Amino acid sequence: MRIRSLLLSLTGAVAIASFAGAAFAAEPSAAQASPSIGVTLNGARAELPKDQTPFLRGNRAMVPMRSLFESFGAAVHYDEATRTITAKRQGTTVTLAVGASRMTVDDRVVALDAPALLSNDRTFVPLRAVGEALGASVDWIPASNEVRVSGPVERREAPSAAELSESDREIVASSTPHAIAEAALYRLYDVYEEARTVFAPGLEPVADGMAEEAPSNLWTISGGVRERGDGFAFEFTVVGADANGAYRTLGADIVEVSPTSDGSGYIVTGYGRLRVPAPLPGSPTVWTARGPHARTAPIDLTHAAPPIRLEADRTLVPIELLKRFGETKAASNGSVSVALPSGHAASFPTVVADGATYVAVSDLQNALHGRRIASTGGETYVYGIVWNDAAKQLVLHIEVYSPIG
Repeated sequence: MRIRSLLLSLTGAVAIASFAGAAFAAEPSAAQASPSIGVTLNGARAELPKDQTPFLRGNRAMVPMRSLFESFGAAVHYDEATRTITAKRQGTTVTLAVGASRMTVDDRVVALDAPALLSNDRTFVPLRAVGEALGASVDWIPASNEVRVSGPVERREAPSAAELSESDREIVASSTPHAIAEAALYRLYDVYEEARTVFAPGLEPVADGMAEEAPSNLWTISGGVRERGDGFAFEFTVVGADANGAYRTLGADIVEVSPTSDGSGYIVTGYGRLRVPAPLPGSPTVWTARGPHARTAPIDLTHAAPPIRLEADRTLVPIELLKRFGETKAASNGSVSVALPSGHAASFPTVVADGATYVAVSDLQNALHGRRIASTGGETYVYGIVWNDAAKQLVLHIEVYSPIG
């Protein structure tokens, strides 16, 4: 039997490395005195340490310079003597000084609505001005009080179907835009070499060079989708696991697809990657899976439910987690049952602590780990429930067993 593991969606925080600026006429409480905001990078939310929390100043989003722009692939340097910040990316150089109302983009001088400043010994810069100078697009989302950063994206023109090979024409004509985009990531990260996708001429070598540093043990996670012209921009979070099996959010990708010039189907015309190194979180996290018959909406235990509870002799997870597996029903004896996609039910004893209801991870593993979900196309899907005690991570995934030959 051949086994592969699918980890296709997650909940948890994205942590970004810090940038320590030189001491300067301080505004140590600038972030605290101004409204804090959220930042998403290609759809992945950035959860920064408290001393690097983005904030609004004069209606402009201020963000930690090195943390954000190194994720763009920019090289960032701070000159303490001149209090000058320089960011370089693919031939573009952005230079600005702390307190200055202007910045230089290559040989152009650009006015700033808000100057760079130091807060808590961190260098903060206006996100929109510097981000757009480095090729990203920046949008303010008032409903969620956050800034959405997309790109930078390398783009190529879509050819006509007549310019493609016969096999590529068949793929373009028979694949949905999302399938084309997802398969592009599979190919770039060597997850599945035979992925059915087609790149615009000249784009694949550039995209492959951007993705080549990804770890071998890697998964992609479907994110949002936006219309772009007559095509679409798909966002994917990229996740890797280290040698100890601890999962980390590495960054976020954008794959843009557009119709061929004759409208016969869709082709990959743009690709961008934000590298977001993330240390292991300091508190327990849950990584959830998407697969056959499983719910696809992610849950975030740090916001939507009480946190994981670590006790001396057991680990408890919120009862809300069971909704990932199916419809739940409480019993009179204090237990809860879950209707599984296979048509069977699993029952769990519950624990009440501090007004919240939990189930033990050991009970979750005993009831579900290795249990069959479904069989289709000669493949059998089973649950995998793994608690990584060193990393304090609970991983819910789906293992796929398929015959060889």
